[in-house]
Parts: sequence; C-alpha cells; structure tokens
Amino acid sequence: MDFLQTLFIMIRTIKNRIDKTFSIILKVIFNTFKHITIKTCDHNYIFRNVKIKSNGVNNTIYIGKNVRLHNTIIHISGSNNKIIIGNNITLNEIRFAMYDDYNIINIGNQTYIGPRCHLATCESTSLSIGENCLIAEECQFRTSDSHSIIDAKDGHRLNPAQNIEVGNHIWIGFNCLILKGSKLPDNTVIAAKSIITKSINIHTFDLVGGHPAKVLKNNINWVHNRI
Repeated sequence: MDFLQTLFIMIRTIKNRIDKTFSIILKVIFNTFKHITIKTCDHNYIFRNVKIKSNGVNNTIYIGKNVRLHNTIIHISGSNNKIIIGNNITLNEIRFAMYDDYNIINIGNQTYIGPRCHLATCESTSLSIGENCLIAEECQFRTSDSHSIIDAKDGHRLNPAQNIEVGNHIWIGFNCLILKGSKLPDNTVIAAKSIITKSINIHTFDLVGGHPAKVLKNNINWVHNRI
C-alpha cells in the first residue's frame, strides 16, 4: 500500500510539472503572437487563469523570482509598454490596463496587492509601487481620467495624464482610489476608502484619510503583525 501511494504521488507530481510547463509554453507562444514578450528571472513562477489581450508591438512583461499570477487580466492597447513584477509576489484577481504607448507599471519586491484591484496607465505614464507594500482589496490606481476635460473658451485640454509614485513600505486600506499625479512617500498609511490626488502634501510617516484625503496624523509607522 505504501509503495502504491508513493508511486501515485510521484506520477501526480510529474503530471503537474508537465501541465505547468506545457501551460507556460502555450502562454509564451500565444503572447508572442499577440506582440507581448514574457521575460522571467527563473522557472519558479506560475500562471493560472491569466487572460492577456493585446494589440500593438514590442510590449513586455518582466516576471521576477517566485511570482504567482492567478485569475489575472492584462489588457494592453498600444506599443512599447512594460509591466515589471518584482520578486516574491502573488497576485490574485488583479486587472492591468494599459492604453497608448510607452506606459510602465512597476511593482516592487514582496509587495502584496489584494484581490479586485485595478492598475491603469494611459498616455505614456508610469505607475510605480515600491517594495514591501500592503494594498488591500478593491483599490484603484489611475494615471489618467480616460476622457478629456477642455477649456470652454479655447478648447485646450485641462486634465493631462500624470505619473503615480507609491514609495516603499506603504499600507493602503480597502477600496482606495489613487489618482493621477499622486505621490506617496515611504512609510505612510492610507485609510480605507480614501481618494488620493496630487494636491495633497504628504510626508513620510503620515496617516492620511478621507475623500478627498487629508493628513490625519504625523509621526506614525506600521508593521504587518498585530502586537
């Protein structure tokens, strides 16, 4: 009985490795055809139910070490766009959206992003999220308003897209909206359901919250575990 159990476990392990390798090969071939190249640091990564839709040319996804992507949607409409996912990251139910050319989304090492978050760049902008961040579910990051607001007199545009910069070791609570031009320095905390805009003057060790958000407290920090 022990021999049969051991044999069954070995067969199942080999089958899983073959399925994983075949799945990755299919995805790389498919995405190369769709003008997306996937570059990895090692073979220790897993894609499960990852849907990629694209057009354009020379789009690249860089995968770090020990990365897991589950139930993730990547939509790229344009050329020369880059998604960079650092080391030791698991993403589940995340949506990436990139429109136009030369956009960048960069997620730093060991950052957690909760389910149903939406990361969107447009008009050659960048969304940079640092290392060791904790982002709760249902947050949205948008470098563009997606549509144009124009001056009623002369017709020039008033709301161009702008970069978003999220530093290291930042905790962002549930259902926050991070809008174009936002800059979050290291070691800050964003309260749940906050709306962050470029107009807020945030410093390291600030607690921020509200809609629109404002600084609620200074000289704070946070740790993952409850003490």
